[in-house]
Amino acid sequence: MTDVDSYCFSIEEARVLTGMDLFSTEELFAVFSGEEKLTRDAYNAGFRTVVKKKYDAPPAEATRIKVIIDRLFDVLAAEPDAVEFLPLACGLSVFSKDPQDVKVQAAFKLYDTNGDGVISLEEMTNYFTCVFAVVFALDPSRQAAMGGIPSTDLAVMTATQAFADADKDGNGELSYDEFKEWFAESPCA
Repeated sequence: MTDVDSYCFSIEEARVLTGMDLFSTEELFAVFSGEEKLTRDAYNAGFRTVVKKKYDAPPAEATRIKVIIDRLFDVLAAEPDAVEFLPLACGLSVFSKDPQDVKVQAAFKLYDTNGDGVISLEEMTNYFTCVFAVVFALDPSRQAAMGGIPSTDLAVMTATQAFADADKDGNGELSYDEFKEWFAESPCA
């Protein structure tokens, strides 16, 4: 019997195994949208839709796919049986098949949670918290290799450095152009 806790996945491997590689960011969001909070059942139903697009029959990798899906839910859910759409969307955004320019636009929209056309340090920190939580959940060895740093601490450090590098006019916010320039040069790209 295989110990599923020992499974580690790269973002690319999780993208391909689950079938998220066949979806644009907007398509992934549409599969899971409709509710501000998704129950575990609704979340699993969304992933059944995603997985079915790739596989006609139950895939041979079903156990590994289930581990990915369960880990994503567990790390993004604020409650035991529900995940809010925004953290889920932030987490899913790293899996889309979109080209870089489309990912930049989608990432900016996700970061700008209050819709004011700029990104605050808090908004960017919240986004990175979800992204790093997903990366560490898929491959716990990555967190261990970074000294066990919590995703929240890494998110604060990354967002703070991003603002130091990208906020060219020093107003404490990132415009789309500042963000786009930073994203293109960032290791997050």
